[in-house]
Amino acid sequence: MPKLPRGVSHDRLLRFLRHHGWSVVREGARHTVVGKDGTQVSVPRHARLRTGTVAAILRQAEIDDGSRQDL
Repeated sequence: MPKLPRGVSHDRLLRFLRHHGWSVVREGARHTVVGKDGTQVSVPRHARLRTGTVAAILRQAEIDDGSRQDL
């Protein structure tokens, strides 16, 4: 399993999710919610996201380990 990069930004993670078919459902002051096929995932609006947070988001989005290296 490839390691996740450290300090991924909110914008970079959103670009990655959009590249994998997710679209923005709504944006709030603290989170952006993206959706695909009836599933929604919340992405916090932080300058840098912790590695565990990124891993949890990718797990909820069901993005496999092979695609994670593009992040």
